[in-house]
Amino acid sequence: MKVHLVRHGVSEWNLIGRWQGNADIPLSDQGKCQAEITAEELLYIAPNTSLLFCSDLKRARETAEKIGKRFNLSPIVREDLRECNFSLWNGLTFEEVVEKYEKEFTLWSSNPHAKIEGIESLTQLEKRALTAFNEIYEISTLRKATEVVIVGHGLWFRVLLSSLLGMPLVNHRRLEIENASITTLEKREYRGWILHTLNYHHHLSQVKGGKCHNN
Repeated sequence: MKVHLVRHGVSEWNLIGRWQGNADIPLSDQGKCQAEITAEELLYIAPNTSLLFCSDLKRARETAEKIGKRFNLSPIVREDLRECNFSLWNGLTFEEVVEKYEKEFTLWSSNPHAKIEGIESLTQLEKRALTAFNEIYEISTLRKATEVVIVGHGLWFRVLLSSLLGMPLVNHRRLEIENASITTLEKREYRGWILHTLNYHHHLSQVKGGKCHNN
């Protein structure tokens, strides 16, 4: 079975560098174009997709809906696929987070087990991500799916990949997952999950200035 992880298209907050976390921010016009182009690309990369899952946040649902139209699939929406809960950091830029919460951010980013009020730790996110991913795998196996698409979020995906590939969680930053990119995993007997492609985004060259140039 192949699982294709698709990060949502860019939102207005992505464009200005604001942390979103579980804030429900919709796609920007550019993000909508990215979602359309990515949906077309998946027809070639993942032609046998029969199940589509997505986070319940607008930017992920809107991306998944574009993909669903191409495959004639209705997205299965799951709350446990939503991005890490940053609480008070939502809406701030990286610079603002470091300026206002330097001690807390340093602890959170260096210690996966750090307990900071209102902030989901990396180990908490890992547990949530693995539980959701394993449930999706079980559902997909029961339905005899050979290809599955999950539309979600950057940090959620990086933490999941770090765990599946046996990497320390603090090294998740070494994995680049851009908006509307496609990362492909395959489950192999005796070998577990194999990473085929990471952050595939060549198709996004067709998005220029918030407009789709795919004709």
